[in-house]
Amino acid sequence: MGVLKFNIDGSALGKSGPAGCGGVLRVTSCRALDFFLGPLGLLDSNEVELCAIWHPLNLFSSTRWASSNSLIIESDSLVAISWILHSKNHPWIFWHQFRLIYSICDELPCVCFHHVLREANSFANALAKGDVDRRSWFQLTK
Repeated sequence: MGVLKFNIDGSALGKSGPAGCGGVLRVTSCRALDFFLGPLGLLDSNEVELCAIWHPLNLFSSTRWASSNSLIIESDSLVAISWILHSKNHPWIFWHQFRLIYSICDELPCVCFHHVLREANSFANALAKGDVDRRSWFQLTK
């Protein structure tokens, strides 16, 4: 069993504005295996960060790597990561997003969530920010 890492980020323009997310899947910190970017519609920044966690989990769960690898999700959203790690603290308004995230995690062998500084998440941040006006999803799998 190997360990793969998904660096992810979400971006919203305004309090409730055009939003997008992006991420890169790597073999630990080396070679990129997959990346994605896509629009999320008009959302608030906290919901965007939760969607930015759900999308790569959903993507990863359908890959050939899902059954035989552990997954680390890294995000620069301290709020979203703390909500995922401490379920008693998350707001009920986002219960549907949490239910989706936890149900995918239950299907995978091992999923860990880590907060990283924005500087360590620059590629995912650029994917998310550059994509808020996109009309369709883009994914590249090697």
